[in-house]
Amino acid sequence: SEPSAEFGRKPRRKAEAVGMVVPRSRVRLLWSKEESVRFVGHLATMRVFERAIRRAELPVGYSQGFHPRQKLAFGPPLTLGYTSRAEYLDIQLETPFQQEMISKLNRALPSGYQISQGRPIFGKATSLSSLINTACYEVRLPDIGIITQEAVDGLLSRETILIRRIKGEETREVDIRKSVTNLELRWLDGINILYMELTMGNLGFVKPEEILGQGFMLSEKIVLPLRVCRTELLILSDGKRLTPFEVD
Repeated sequence: SEPSAEFGRKPRRKAEAVGMVVPRSRVRLLWSKEESVRFVGHLATMRVFERAIRRAELPVGYSQGFHPRQKLAFGPPLTLGYTSRAEYLDIQLETPFQQEMISKLNRALPSGYQISQGRPIFGKATSLSSLINTACYEVRLPDIGIITQEAVDGLLSRETILIRRIKGEETREVDIRKSVTNLELRWLDGINILYMELTMGNLGFVKPEEILGQGFMLSEKIVLPLRVCRTELLILSDGKRLTPFEVD
């Protein structure tokens, strides 16, 4: 018998729904904290950025759960009362990063905060707090005689620098000598500056006021009014000095 003939069109395959997947991205920002906001604490500063991101309508990612939070990761907290030219922030975005986002965020931030640079981070990024192990500071010395070169040389020549740290009712004496990698007296724009490079050890970051008060034995009356600016946050590794922009 002859094969039966099939007439008409063959049934169409059901079209497979193809959804467009928009690639997410992570951006690292370099920002500064100026004199007018130096007494705004770390948690309050985090809220400042959260509000600015909402006002700028950036496509930020959110955590899961009943209380979603913006996916932001800040670097080491800045001591209350300090200014900074080198703070970092990682933001998880739901879309690819575009440079115009920095301008939008700057317009949404209040006076005293300024983003100067931003770049995307690729791969699985290590948190800023895990990466950064060195902080650099400039301390303005209004009186050239407050700290002398002899005092700086003497402190650096010591094998130990013992300070007291109080936590609750407990007082501990710790040696921070290995965390003090550099101290220099500098003359910048007619101002006497003490430059500090301090690394993080097992006891966390050493604070400039610990060096000033317990290293140089300056009184609290002298230390408290001094202006301190964080100038760099670095990653020291295998003899290299890298900024958070140079690593992912």
